[in-house]
Amino acid sequence: PPWWMPPASVVVPAAEMMLHVLAAVCATTAIGRPLLTSRIDYSAANRYFRDNYEHERPFFSNDEAWEPIYDARQGVFNDDEGATQPASLDTCGFTICDAPSFVDDWSNLESVKTRYIPELERVMRKALRSEGPIRDLIFWNPMLRGEDWSPEHVAGQGYSPDRRETARSMIAAVAHLDTDMLAYDGDAHGFARLVERNSVDVLVRGQPPSGAPLGEKGHAIAHAIRGGQRFAIVNAWRNVDPSSPIRRAPLALLASRWKTEESGRPLVVPEAPPRPEASRWYVFPEMTVNEVLLFKQFDRCVDFQSDIWHCALPGVGAEEDDTTRAPPRRSFEVRALVLFDDNPVPAASDRFTGDAMPRVIRKS
Repeated sequence: PPWWMPPASVVVPAAEMMLHVLAAVCATTAIGRPLLTSRIDYSAANRYFRDNYEHERPFFSNDEAWEPIYDARQGVFNDDEGATQPASLDTCGFTICDAPSFVDDWSNLESVKTRYIPELERVMRKALRSEGPIRDLIFWNPMLRGEDWSPEHVAGQGYSPDRRETARSMIAAVAHLDTDMLAYDGDAHGFARLVERNSVDVLVRGQPPSGAPLGEKGHAIAHAIRGGQRFAIVNAWRNVDPSSPIRRAPLALLASRWKTEESGRPLVVPEAPPRPEASRWYVFPEMTVNEVLLFKQFDRCVDFQSDIWHCALPGVGAEEDDTTRAPPRRSFEVRALVLFDDNPVPAASDRFTGDAMPRVIRKS
């Protein structure tokens, strides 16, 4: 060959190296720059799995880490596809929806029931329409949160049958999932009791004594789950301060990508944490009172996205001076049990009682 052309044995590796560099550059460009960097506290998750499951090592590699936080309004990057996709329940497990509400007092459970729940049901059915027909939606565990609320402020502000107001709590600044479904060990009756007792309908009427039998709704939930019906838990989270978009302590969500076995079966919670190289934290900045953030906490069918870790970012927005400081965050959330109306979940994909249940040992 000409003197300026290196041997083929040199050209090929060099070309391969250049392709890898170009791929990395393109991937970085597609992901975009982080919106900010924030400390994520994983300590509660590690402590929970250490205390309840036989794990050889911490669930997350560190108890805390500084993580890049990306803008979900610009889309969510999928490493497996090599592309940025709009945030949706089926692509990444979370989405944001237009959802104006006529509720003006979020502490009033009757107003939440009669005004907000019908509004939210319409929004949620539309957001979930690509995942299959829905038999029923049961809304439960309503909660108001305040960034500046102290333990003394929320003491005694949980649900009370005498007051029947929305329970209040501080923001949750540790990475967490709301419900560990493996803890129920396939007990449809026990899970149905939890949902029914804390449903908005029951809270408005007043909770029955703890030993009371299941009501009609609880029996319907248990029957559907025992029959193999697919169900999911979806959290609906929103700003309730009409004076300001959320600029402080926004809710961050982890777009999780999971490891898989050779068979293709995903290794999900609590078997394995999300793949750190392909899972990223996102926020929807400047959320207004006319939007609602939906994210999936569990899906019985392992083939669907779910298990969205989330937490508040308490330092964000608090560092501004007095002239520019935004008001403390106020938010409202409620969970929905979604009962789908399609065929029962195949045993190979069933995370609740079937072959896709996580293969870990729960401590007694």
